[in-house]
This record gives sequence, C-alpha cells and structure tokens, in this order.
Amino acid sequence: ADSPIYTSLRRIARLRRDLPALQRGLQVNLILDGDVALFLRVLESESVSQTALVALNKGDSGRMVHPRRFISAGAWRDTQSGAVATPAADQEGFDFEVPAHGVRVWALETPNTDPHLRRELDRLQYGVSAARRARGN
Repeated sequence: ADSPIYTSLRRIARLRRDLPALQRGLQVNLILDGDVALFLRVLESESVSQTALVALNKGDSGRMVHPRRFISAGAWRDTQSGAVATPAADQEGFDFEVPAHGVRVWALETPNTDPHLRRELDRLQYGVSAARRARGN
C-alpha cells in the first residue's frame, strides 16, 4: 500500500500534468499568512483559458479560507471532489476548508472577468516581458 504522503504527491503531480495553468500560468498571490498560502495560477492564450486557485495549509488543523480579491464569476471546480462553486459577478469569492497539512485546488475553465485581476495580469505580463527584453530573449 502507498503511504499517505506518496499518494498526496502523486495526486499533486497528476494535477500539475492535467492543468496547464499550474505548469505555465502567471502566479498571483492572494494570501501568504503563517501556515496558509492562497494563490492563483492564470493561463490565457488563444487555445486555453484556465485559472487554478491553489490553497496550501501546513498547519495541524483544517482552515477555512475566504478568497475575495481577483475571483472571477463562473463555475470553479474542486479538482479533487468535483464540487462546484459558482460565485456571481456581484459576489466576492467563495469560502472553503483546506485540510491540515493539505492542499485544495479549484479550476476555472473560462476567461477571467474580474477587472482587477485583468489589470494585475497585465502588470505581471509587462514585468515578464520586460525581464525577457532585458535578457535579450
């Protein structure tokens, strides 16, 4: 039988393989606070629009997280359970629990509609482009 750690790592590796946003998306940090990290990985191109909302908890007990900033309206799918959260455009995010020493990943498979996130992505993309120009790429 596989150890719990191996099983968890295998699941995360499979998620990374199956979600292009986790491989190549721009990272937008939402919460970096003690034992909890919450961030988006956003990939938008001509062929794919995908956002992964990643929540990590290295604490000894489960934690409720409340992402508010940069959460677009749409059907966010929990990649482990298949549950769907559907915040509306006038709603600010959604709440969920991250297990102790665990990770939760939600995926949005449509273009982002949050105007504040659009501006942040433009800012980040400009920084990536400027760094490439500076390196001569």
